[in-house]
Amino acid sequence: MQSLDGSSRDIINSIDSANKITAKQFMKQTYTDNEARIKINKLQDLPPEETQNQSQIDQQGKLITIKSTLTINALKEKSKFQIIIESFLYGFANFPLLYYIILLIASIQYQVIGFYNQLYLGLQIVFCFLITFYDTFMNKINLYRSIEQADQQQIYVYIEDEFRECSIGQLQPGHLIKLLPRQKCPTDGILVGTTGVSENIPLLEIGGQTITRRAGVANFNVGRQLEGKLEFDSENKKVRVTMKMETNQFCLDFQQQNKIQILQANNSFDEIFILVTGQTLQEQKQDQSSAYEKTKINPKLGFSLHIQNIIIILFTLLLSVILLAAHFIQTKYLYLDDKVNEEQMKTYLQFLCTFSWGIPIMQIPLMLIINRISKFQAEHDRLIDVDISGKRIEITNSNALTNMARAKFILTDLNLLTRQSLVVNNILLNKQSDEINLNDLVTVTPIEDIDDLNFCQQEAKFALLSFQTNKKSEEDIATQKRILDYGLSLGINGTQRIIQDQEQNQQYFKTKFEVVTQKYVLFGYEQILKEDVKQYLIVFRSKFTDCKDLLTSEIQLQITSLLDAKDNLNQMNIIFRKIVSMQYLDKITNMVNQHKKIDDETLKQIKSDVEPVLFIEIIEDFYDCSQEIMDIRECQYKIWINSHIKDPQILESDPTMVGLFEQTTPQIMICQNGDELQVALDQIEKNSQIKQFGKEVNIFMNERPVLLIIDDATLQTGLKNQLLNEKFRNFFLKIPLVLLLNSKPHLNYLLSSIIKSHELICITNYITTTPSMQICLENQTETAFDIKMPTFSFLPKILIVHGRLNNIRQGSAISLINYLSFILFFIQFVYVCYNRFSQNYLLNEFIHFIMMFFTICYIFIFFSMAQDFPFEILRSQPVYHLMVRTTKNPYKMLLTQFIQGGFHGTFIVISVIYTFYGSNDQNGYVHGYQLQQFMILTISLLVIAFKPIIDQYKIVKSQIYLAMAFIFITVMIIYQNNEQMAYLFETGVKTKDLCALVFYPICALSPNLIGQFIQRLLSSNNLNQCLYKMEQKHEEDSENQKLRDAKNYIRLYQKEELEQQEDIVNSKKVL
Repeated sequence: MQSLDGSSRDIINSIDSANKITAKQFMKQTYTDNEARIKINKLQDLPPEETQNQSQIDQQGKLITIKSTLTINALKEKSKFQIIIESFLYGFANFPLLYYIILLIASIQYQVIGFYNQLYLGLQIVFCFLITFYDTFMNKINLYRSIEQADQQQIYVYIEDEFRECSIGQLQPGHLIKLLPRQKCPTDGILVGTTGVSENIPLLEIGGQTITRRAGVANFNVGRQLEGKLEFDSENKKVRVTMKMETNQFCLDFQQQNKIQILQANNSFDEIFILVTGQTLQEQKQDQSSAYEKTKINPKLGFSLHIQNIIIILFTLLLSVILLAAHFIQTKYLYLDDKVNEEQMKTYLQFLCTFSWGIPIMQIPLMLIINRISKFQAEHDRLIDVDISGKRIEITNSNALTNMARAKFILTDLNLLTRQSLVVNNILLNKQSDEINLNDLVTVTPIEDIDDLNFCQQEAKFALLSFQTNKKSEEDIATQKRILDYGLSLGINGTQRIIQDQEQNQQYFKTKFEVVTQKYVLFGYEQILKEDVKQYLIVFRSKFTDCKDLLTSEIQLQITSLLDAKDNLNQMNIIFRKIVSMQYLDKITNMVNQHKKIDDETLKQIKSDVEPVLFIEIIEDFYDCSQEIMDIRECQYKIWINSHIKDPQILESDPTMVGLFEQTTPQIMICQNGDELQVALDQIEKNSQIKQFGKEVNIFMNERPVLLIIDDATLQTGLKNQLLNEKFRNFFLKIPLVLLLNSKPHLNYLLSSIIKSHELICITNYITTTPSMQICLENQTETAFDIKMPTFSFLPKILIVHGRLNNIRQGSAISLINYLSFILFFIQFVYVCYNRFSQNYLLNEFIHFIMMFFTICYIFIFFSMAQDFPFEILRSQPVYHLMVRTTKNPYKMLLTQFIQGGFHGTFIVISVIYTFYGSNDQNGYVHGYQLQQFMILTISLLVIAFKPIIDQYKIVKSQIYLAMAFIFITVMIIYQNNEQMAYLFETGVKTKDLCALVFYPICALSPNLIGQFIQRLLSSNNLNQCLYKMEQKHEEDSENQKLRDAKNYIRLYQKEELEQQEDIVNSKKVL
């Protein structure tokens, strides 16, 4: 226990009265007697059941219930041993290990190909299983440990005028947390993503002048979890922070310290206080437990998933019985009945061993079923919302996106569309998440760099510079407000305060806006008249060097020093934008209306009456610098989701959609073809109502906003069809929300003419999961980013929500086994068929080294996959499409891979056999038999090594080097350890053989090379643009041809009429 010392009492007294009263009211509820206080410290030693039921009676006879610590019911009830066993059993029973064991036993006696090779093949399967087990286990155990550690974290809580030591698990609403000295956070006075100011701290020294920061008080807000006040004591040089946060996400945030960590380790907090609000932890535990129970996989779904498992196990047992029967017949009845001889049995076993190379193919559906189950389990344990059998389960802890970016909307997969995940950071908003509508400003930039994600910033961000006015009259104040109305709204969160300006004797609101990254710091001030209730962003468009005279010396010094104008100014592309004052426009308009002549001197006089307004904007390379300032009410917002909607009606009742449209459920219109689009546009044209919000026009039907769901094919139809094009363009810009399904990059050019003027487009990636959000919070963006930025470079502003596949490592290993099994199976099968199963099989040494390498390769993949494959590589893997629900048929992709492996393997064998064709001697033996096998397997090694590199050109370089090293080491081992191969290298290798080693792999991989070239060519935007223009030109030519035909027809018709009239006139003359 620790009594409240004088310094702490000063801090408590410094808390504003409202918070103090609220805290006092809650603090008086619990923990009054000494006995109960002592039990707080011993609480962790008690079992959960005893803890929950433990109660004490204080001196006044009041009942005090000591709450249990924070736990997740599904995990807390299981011991670590149970978690290990559960993870281990996820896939153990489903692997046909029994088949491999029996095959190995049968191979020992007959020494057919495959004993060591089958052993390594079995080891590969085991490694795949172990990787799956490890990922599943670590997902569970890490969550378990993080909760356990957070639960046992000892802190001080202010209760009844005393600070008492307790754990985070015992927090209650109203408790005021005081962090221990060992929990000090480094600081220079600015929290992540806040609008705080600090005391005078030396920052930079430029030209003998020291740049410092001012002392003061600032409110701050980081998401919905943290809000509070920064207080600075300049005399004692102490920085004290009072934070208020909900218990909902506190344990995770407290451990990671992503939201309460302070930047720059120059100073440290003497005290940090957190006022706890929101749910009690017991209520949270109950909610989470009930949600977890609801999301358990139902028996019907589980049975359907295990049907494939049962089929594979039965097939494995059948093979095992055949092998056992063959072995029994050979050992027991071989000498009794001469019908089955050893050669026949050896040929039979050889055929089975050859066939067994394709056994790993069966592992793909099995492992993916297991992974799907474990993926569901892991997602439940991570407390995210999932969609199982169409039933939506919402869990309140799904708002892990709060630190990702400064944006209003982040729309991920529809499974993750909840009210909590919709609004990512209230720092730019003055509304709660359920009050957001499409008329609010959003400022969005992409996240690419790990350094920028540390502070939720991109290299391009804003720094507000001060603008002031010397005017004091009401007319000038109104004029100033009108000027601001022509800017863009930037709702910096936090309560504004009135500051008395001594120099100008004027009261105004002042907010300091800081952007901090590890690369540079930008300062800005925003001063707004107190009568105005909003904050605005007004931009000048001109170079910094041209605007120096308009800036104060202090601001010039800050810009020059912080941005290092000599080196970085041109790189950062700093641009100022000028905006014409409303006062200037009014005077011009009045003079025009009064028919007065406006000369140059009058214009200069008008301009001199208007104070300039300054704003710095760092422009990205892809940003459209030519776009003009727009009134925020004129901005058209479209939210573009690349996802799949199996049941769009779910959206109608989704609270997210209600929140988007101010508690109004949207009218959903689904267009899957051109006819449906035509019907939808006709309905919109006939039955819609136009509602105007300021200057923004939106389409409503039945008093509900229209939600248009359209796929890419229908969109192309709408853009290309001349009849639909005009309607589509007219209505598309007015529909409040558009969901574009299955969008492909080649639509960029088609869409750019429509959406280029929009202020925001949100595009999600193909899979976004809560684990990926956790990775973003842990500052590992490079492992999660899986969308190419240039794909959408035409957009003026863009937000990319990026994620990663949770099971990518075992997916990569399985995919490698898959292709290896296909190609080696075909090589073995074609070769033994060519030799008619005459026991002329490939050398065991080569296969042995191949299997040895790939067995080790899985370990390498597992430990080297801290950085995942880029998404374009990932989505080419059949495993990926099996693990996640996508439109691509994974079995079709497996069939494609099967055909590729068959083509490569067959081509290699046939080409080498053709090279050695006709080299038989008189006894029928092939000269260079070992060389023949050496070439087959060396070429296959090259194809296996370089085929993924060709298909996945962005693969990590280490794999290329590893493949090269493997080939070299394999050849050297064979050369050193095999006398026959040594003799082969001395006598048998010719120049044409060495040329074949280069020529044949290129021939085998040529379809892949050509396919990749065509794919890259077709996916380029320039080609799409050219093709579109060619198509457009063709359509124009066709229309022109139709027009010419119509004109010719009219001419012919007119000519015939003239001839008829002439005939009539001539006939009359004759009469």
